[in-house]
Amino acid sequence: MGCQTDGPDYLCGQCRETLQCEAFLVADCQVLAMGSYDGLLARCLKSIKQEGHKALAQELVSAGSEQILKSWGDLAGARIAAVRSSRQGARYRGFSLPEMLEQEVLSQSLATPVEEAFSSLLGESHHSSRGMTPTERFSRYGPTTESASHLEPPKDSPLIILDDVVTTGATLMNAISVARGLGYKKIRCFALAAASV
Repeated sequence: MGCQTDGPDYLCGQCRETLQCEAFLVADCQVLAMGSYDGLLARCLKSIKQEGHKALAQELVSAGSEQILKSWGDLAGARIAAVRSSRQGARYRGFSLPEMLEQEVLSQSLATPVEEAFSSLLGESHHSSRGMTPTERFSRYGPTTESASHLEPPKDSPLIILDDVVTTGATLMNAISVARGLGYKKIRCFALAAASV
C-alpha cells in the first residue's frame, strides 16, 4: 500500500521510516503528527476511510503508537483519550481509527484511559466533517463541560488526545477546551496526519 511493493506488510520498513513526527500548536497545545496529509499518509488514510481497510489501519496505528512512545516515553501517569469518529464513518467502516490508536497506545504503555463519560465529550457527531468550514466543524459540537460536572478532576495527570487527521484543528480545539474545562493543565495531542504540517 505505502510504496506499492508486494509483500506481507502494507507498510514496509522503508515506508515506516518516512513517518517522522512533526510538531505544531493548536490552542497552545503541542500536536505531533506523523506527517502531512499527502503522499503515503493520504493513500493509507483514504484506503482506510473509504474502503474500510482494517489490516492497513492496524499497521498505521502501530506505527503511530511507536512514534508516541518514541516521542513521549512510557506515558506513566498519563491519561489517553481518543476523539470520537463520526457515527456515520464508524458505522460504514466498522471501526474508529482514533479508538484503535487509543487501544494500541494503552496496550504498549503505562497510560490509562480517561473515563467513558469524558471520552464521550470529545467530538462525536452524527455525520462526517468532510467538506465543512472550520466554523461549521467547531459548531457541530454540543454542550461540553456542563455535562461532565460529575467527573472527578484530574490529579495533575497529563492528558494525550488522539485523532486521525487534523485538517482545520476544530476537533482538537473542542477536545482541548473540554479538557481544560475539566481541569487538565498538561495536554498534548497526536494525529496520524495533518493537512497543514
